[in-house]
Amino acid sequence: MRRSSILVAIDNGQLRRTVTAMLLTQGWEVIEASVPIRPVPAAGRHTPELVIADRCYREFPEAFAFTRNLRKLYPAIPIILIAERSSEEQVIAALKAGANDYIKQPFAEDEMVAAVRRCLSGREEQEPSEGSAEASGLIDGHRMVGESQAMCDIKAHLGRVAGTDCTVLITGESGTGKELIAEMIHRQSARRQDPFVCINCAAIPDALLESELFGYERGAFTGALTMREGLLKQANGGTIFFDEIGDM
Repeated sequence: MRRSSILVAIDNGQLRRTVTAMLLTQGWEVIEASVPIRPVPAAGRHTPELVIADRCYREFPEAFAFTRNLRKLYPAIPIILIAERSSEEQVIAALKAGANDYIKQPFAEDEMVAAVRRCLSGREEQEPSEGSAEASGLIDGHRMVGESQAMCDIKAHLGRVAGTDCTVLITGESGTGKELIAEMIHRQSARRQDPFVCINCAAIPDALLESELFGYERGAFTGALTMREGLLKQANGGTIFFDEIGDM
């Protein structure tokens, strides 16, 4: 199978070597560039199929000018941005600027590899059909039934959202699969080894909401014979899904 060529345009030498080693271990071809302002021209005739860049060399929001310029020159090339810090505002700005994924340091090798595979899915020689689990880059992507353009767009968007630490709002009629979407986002994220906790907000009485979410100590109130861990504590490190949050 043909392996994709990946341009690593990172100023930080140690970080560039670390990312390069991760990619080479997986068998991808790597082109290194130490100056991220003009990464693609530096690659010469070997046009990459993916760019990995850091945005640490400039302050937010100017950092994303590079991403916007790269997206204009090469609209079909996926871009993964690496940042020392991230916020919801920065992640949204990165996606709007044209980034396909956004990874916060420190990151594990499997997190980087998963992001690269999502971005390169369908680009290597064994291209799956559009809308399939492999084409979307989603684990258990076959659980989402449908191959329409709308479904393909949703699957592609899930892959991008899963790489962030943003709060996600999922809307839809009853029975359309909001919990499935939430679970799939969790399974694509770096938190997938930790718990996925679903809370049915409509089923929790007002008087018990605080106790359910935050738990309580033994003797905190009449009938509290033992200490109980709250659902938020159970989901620590993972993902928590507030189903029917409008009814809370």
